[in-house]
Amino acid sequence: MWKLNFAAQTRISVLRHGESENNVLGINCTSIANKGLYGLTTAGIEQVETAAKEQREFDAILHSPLRRAAETARILSSGWSTPVTCEELLIELDVGVFENRPEAEYVEWKRKHRSRFHPSGESLAGIENRARSLLKKLNADYHGQHILLVTHGTFLFHLLTAVFDEIDWPEYNRAYRKGRRIFELRGYEALSG
Repeated sequence: MWKLNFAAQTRISVLRHGESENNVLGINCTSIANKGLYGLTTAGIEQVETAAKEQREFDAILHSPLRRAAETARILSSGWSTPVTCEELLIELDVGVFENRPEAEYVEWKRKHRSRFHPSGESLAGIENRARSLLKKLNADYHGQHILLVTHGTFLFHLLTAVFDEIDWPEYNRAYRKGRRIFELRGYEALSG
């Protein structure tokens, strides 16, 4: 599989955005065209504030352009006085025709077609290439720094796959399901291409 060489001095931590309105409503919102929809819920704000207590030594916070990720990054930045940058490569998987539609429709389509990807959205190759591009960019632009990426569940899955070749389920679950924890991608500096 494809893995990237990273400078040992580059440190990358990740955090899934806090619970958002579309999570509660069960609506897919992944398009840059809808980036201003669906902010954080009160519970999501609390999740981010709890995560902010974990760690504070970041040189920069990069976030997806979607509102829920931008709000998460701003909360963290205000508490830590860390600069924030929007990074479009961190956006969630494009769900195509299922955009701004109930998640249940997308789940049913995936079950019926035995696929997570569909012709009108982003392909597996597309999201994998995006994850690789992001990692290369981070290696070039943030050498010697510790950065925090605020992103989304599906993209996070593919980012972890890009780094570790196969998903590290405990790491993924800590980031995705267990209260939005910040965790560092460990071991990536030793990966070879």
